[in-house]
Amino acid sequence: MNQGVLIIGGSEAGIQSALDLADAGVNVHMIESSPFLGKKHHSRLPSHLYHTRMLEAARHPGITLWTNTDLDKIDGMAGNYQVRLRKNPRYVDLNKCTACGDCIEVCPVTVPLQGRKAIYIKDNNEPGCAAIDKFGKAPCTDACPGGIHVQGYVALVAAGRFQEAIDLIKEAIPFPGICGRICTHPCEIACRRNEVDSPVSIRLLKRFVSDWERRQSKKPPEPALKKSKNKKSAKKVAVIGAGPAGMTAAGFLAGKGYPVTVYDKLPVIGGMLAVGIPAYRLPRDVIAREYETIRKQGVDIRLNTSIGTQGDYSMEDLLSKKYEAVCLTVGAHKSLSLGIPGEKLKGVVQGIDLLKTVSLSQQTNDPAWQKSLETLLPRGPKTRAAVLGGGNTAMDVSRTLRRLGLSEVKILYRRTRDEMPALAEEIKDTENEGVQIQLLTAPKSITGNKKSCVSGLECLRMKLGAPDRSGRRRPIPVQGSEYHIDLDLLVIAIGQEPDFGFMSNDTGIVIGKDRRIQVNAESFMTSCSGIFAAGDVVTRDGMSAIEAIGMGKKMAREVDLFLKGEKNRNTPEKLFRPPVSDREMTPEELTPIPKIQVPVLPLEKRMQGFDEVETGYSRDEAVKEAERCLECGPCSECMACVRVCKADALNHNQTVRIVNLNVATVICADDPEIAFQYLSKAPGDIISIPPDDPVMGSAAASRVRTNLAFETVMQHPRNLVAESISDLRIGVYICRCGDDMGGVIRTETLQNRILGHADVVHGDILPYACRMDAATKIKQDISDHRLNRVVLAACSCCSSGQVCFSCTFQRVRCKENLGMYQPVQGTGGNPNHGLSLPVNFEFVNIREQCALVHKDNPGLATEKADILINGAISQIRQSTIEPSEPLIRERSVMILGKGRASKICLEALNNSGINTARLLDISSSIDHSNGYYTMNRNGHTVKSLSIIVTPRDEPEADQIMARLNSGNSGHDVVYQTGQMETTRPGIFFCDPGLEPDLTGRAVAARCRAWMGRVQGYPKKVSGKVDPRRCRMCYTCMGIC
Repeated sequence: MNQGVLIIGGSEAGIQSALDLADAGVNVHMIESSPFLGKKHHSRLPSHLYHTRMLEAARHPGITLWTNTDLDKIDGMAGNYQVRLRKNPRYVDLNKCTACGDCIEVCPVTVPLQGRKAIYIKDNNEPGCAAIDKFGKAPCTDACPGGIHVQGYVALVAAGRFQEAIDLIKEAIPFPGICGRICTHPCEIACRRNEVDSPVSIRLLKRFVSDWERRQSKKPPEPALKKSKNKKSAKKVAVIGAGPAGMTAAGFLAGKGYPVTVYDKLPVIGGMLAVGIPAYRLPRDVIAREYETIRKQGVDIRLNTSIGTQGDYSMEDLLSKKYEAVCLTVGAHKSLSLGIPGEKLKGVVQGIDLLKTVSLSQQTNDPAWQKSLETLLPRGPKTRAAVLGGGNTAMDVSRTLRRLGLSEVKILYRRTRDEMPALAEEIKDTENEGVQIQLLTAPKSITGNKKSCVSGLECLRMKLGAPDRSGRRRPIPVQGSEYHIDLDLLVIAIGQEPDFGFMSNDTGIVIGKDRRIQVNAESFMTSCSGIFAAGDVVTRDGMSAIEAIGMGKKMAREVDLFLKGEKNRNTPEKLFRPPVSDREMTPEELTPIPKIQVPVLPLEKRMQGFDEVETGYSRDEAVKEAERCLECGPCSECMACVRVCKADALNHNQTVRIVNLNVATVICADDPEIAFQYLSKAPGDIISIPPDDPVMGSAAASRVRTNLAFETVMQHPRNLVAESISDLRIGVYICRCGDDMGGVIRTETLQNRILGHADVVHGDILPYACRMDAATKIKQDISDHRLNRVVLAACSCCSSGQVCFSCTFQRVRCKENLGMYQPVQGTGGNPNHGLSLPVNFEFVNIREQCALVHKDNPGLATEKADILINGAISQIRQSTIEPSEPLIRERSVMILGKGRASKICLEALNNSGINTARLLDISSSIDHSNGYYTMNRNGHTVKSLSIIVTPRDEPEADQIMARLNSGNSGHDVVYQTGQMETTRPGIFFCDPGLEPDLTGRAVAARCRAWMGRVQGYPKKVSGKVDPRRCRMCYTCMGIC
């Protein structure tokens, strides 16, 4: 047996078709490519009625709604299709969202040309929950090794929300001020504004918010990674090396509750950040402040402590101190040698050593460092220096030498400027500060004088050949191009490798041929269990600080798993890598906007010392630069919506789901362009209908129901036993709806009052009545407290099982969770709500009637809510649980009229197994009693559950209507031209002015669906009209 029907498109026609089929007992899957039903289409129905129709489809137990879903693949043939759906993430939980709109208020992103926020709710569309417009990760975010939501903090800066911006950064990395100065900013390389002019200055924006926070308070900022709320672990961790990788790992693990000790051989805090990067780029107070935040988390940082056989502790000592894990983050600070003659001469120094000597001479009172610096500069300011290399270290060394007063400083690099690994802005600043860069130059040998000191450098001119392993073109010597440079100081800055002096030969840690520690690619564990490594000590290419931070985070997660004895590494990032957003830019967005240039110290002033060169953006400059962002997410993942959502309905880690279904047939009711795409994929006969034509939708449903066999499962719930009023046990629940009601109505006051009522045995406050956890609690309380009456004061108005124009998705969801809608066709609404005990429900709308209308007067809102709840308690006391049996009505139809549509209806209904009589001669009157229409004809009584009027022209239509209105069939039957339903439920009309084949099939579908709805239990709720107040305005009839 087939598994139902797939309907493509949540249009008016698609919704009508789905309802007709589902009400008739057919399982329906309806997919809609957008997050909402009813997209772009204009219904002929009034908006409030069309909204109700969408809501009915969204909550119908026979319809599985797949919004934000595309048809990925379709195979098979009519009667047996295999379809594959691709459900795209909405990032909002439809079972939790309350549509409060708080997330929209805080969203900083306005979608270009849409005039709405990146998170939004579409008015009068269903499901009535928020959705996030996110095509994938923003390119800048995807490029960040530290995992920062880059577009998020840029958007927050543009909105002037600086505290939120710095908080977002610190959720990912512990060093925003450091990275705001020295980050290699791969995010800017990925920035799509490169397609227009120049990238957003993302690094400088990070620096701005870090400096802004520092100016707000002189106290160190709160720890970036908050401490765990769990008990402090007894398992200790040692970290060797206080660089960015090690300290990031230490902070993360301390936040998890582990005691962490960091060992570093340097005498100053900050590791190589403090001695390997000059102060004019990275002020020492910035380092100290951000390292202090990690120390505040409980990390024990031990300076001047070397690890190794000749150090303060050996690796074996650490392990004997019962450290359950050791993290090796010692970096790569042993400079590579040139391998040319003269390298051992005095005056040949390593770039890292020179930077360390200068930095420590400035930061410590140890005269040895100052003396070492003087030794490096034998002729003082007249020292002639050359630096070999093209990376950032070479730039730092040369600019440092200029600040030490040297007038003659050269950089020699064997490739061209394009191949230089240093940042472009670093190269530019280096040249601006008077350093000469000689390209395509390689050293041949170093010459010395009689004192074994450097006197010069023999060089060769180079040319570029084919690319080498690094992807850069290989330098080739030019024969006969030798030349000489006179020098007093030669600084080698061609790269570094780790110094493994901290390890003994028997540690068992494997070191590869590339002179790096070998680790497991997933766990970061070395060949020794419990010993991990990250950073430059494991990577061949020099890592930037942000890359080291990212690796330190990953290693720390693995250490945490190891210490917990867990092996599950299926993080959301590993399970599914979201696509990178590549949305099409509009012409308006592609308009160039000049970059805001960062203010810098004047050249003459910067050369006088080591003051920071970049002075940073002002507030207005930062906002203006952030506004250049193209918002290509469009969602920036600033996480403001997550922080503000009290219902916990946001999930930015939702991923694409692939769903496979078997269906009997497919109806396409989507836009023509989309329909063509789907139909071109599809084999066999797929029904395609216009999206705005509900008549075609019903006709398609009739065609499907007639041509294919469907199995309808009829369930008959057990009969209920009457219960005496003396057995009353009432439970009363008050919904806070976050602060929407709880912030106005004093719910605790109401709870105390209701518990004083007779027969009220339980009262409670619910955070959100429309969530499944609230329904679960109510059902559990019913069982625990033997409740048989429940009053729910929330936003729902009544206990009827129908959906009306004032319902919302949340109100319907609340009732659905409580079991108030029929689970399958044929049950007619189970009055037992799927509970073990018979229960009556009463609902009170204290949202609109109290919290909203009296939002400025909590006292009045509370008193009014108290009155309404008291009334509901009084009313439910009078209710009884009557014995009830399901009504199984014979499905039968009378077709009245000689129109051509009558034969179409007859055939369609007979093929569906419905007893149908086509009557050409009509008696003088038609009566209605006990749910059936009766007519005396030739001495026989013809009885049917429904009537279809199929006149051939207007006179016959008037004649049939006169017969219907002459009996005791209830209020007058009225029809409107072009409509199939009349004012009397169960009586349908085929307009003779429309195409008979189409209307015949459509009316048959509507009739069949109506008969499915009326099966089951009789309605307990009936409306009564107060004749003293009714004004005969007919409004109630119009909206019914």
